[in-house]
Amino acid sequence: MAHGDADVAVVHNWNSVPLEVPAHVAVEQLCEDEADVVLPRDHRLAGRLALDRRELLDETWCATPKGAICHEALMRLFQAEGTVTRVAFTDPDFATHVALAGDGAALALVPRLGRPPLPSTVVARPVSGERPRRVISAAYRRTMAASPGVQLLVRLLHEAAAGADPAGSAPGETGE
Repeated sequence: MAHGDADVAVVHNWNSVPLEVPAHVAVEQLCEDEADVVLPRDHRLAGRLALDRRELLDETWCATPKGAICHEALMRLFQAEGTVTRVAFTDPDFATHVALAGDGAALALVPRLGRPPLPSTVVARPVSGERPRRVISAAYRRTMAASPGVQLLVRLLHEAAAGADPAGSAPGETGE
C-alpha cells in the first residue's frame, strides 16, 4: 500500500508492538480491539474472570507465524516476566488456534475481531493488568486522500467499525 500496490489497507497497531508508518501514509483510527486467551473449558484457569500472566508462563501456545505482528504481541506478553513463550503450533488462521485450544493442545492469544464464534469446548479470558490491545486503522497514501474510491472505502470502514464492539464483550463471546 505504501508503495502503490493497494489504495487502502486495514492495519493494526498493538500496544506492545508499535506500527511504523511512513510520512507519506495517512492513518485513520477505526476502532480498538482486545485480545483474550482462548483455553479449553476444562483448563485449570478457565473459571477465572481474568488471567494473571505469571500463571500462564509454562503453558504451550499456538501463534501466528514468526514475523507476524500478532506473533510478536504474544512474545511480548511475557517479556516482562523474563521468559520466552513456548509456541508449539503456528498457523495464520485464528480458527485453527481456537480449534487447537478446544482440543487441549495449546492456548492462544486471539483478538476479538479475529476470532470465529467460540465452540462450547473453549472459553476466552482477558489478561489481567495491561491487556493486549490493538488499534485498527485505515491507511492510504496521502496523495490519494481526495480519491472518491478511497474516501468511500474509508467511510464504509468507519461505519463497519462503529457497529463493532471489539473492546467490549458480547454475551457468549467469552464462551459463556
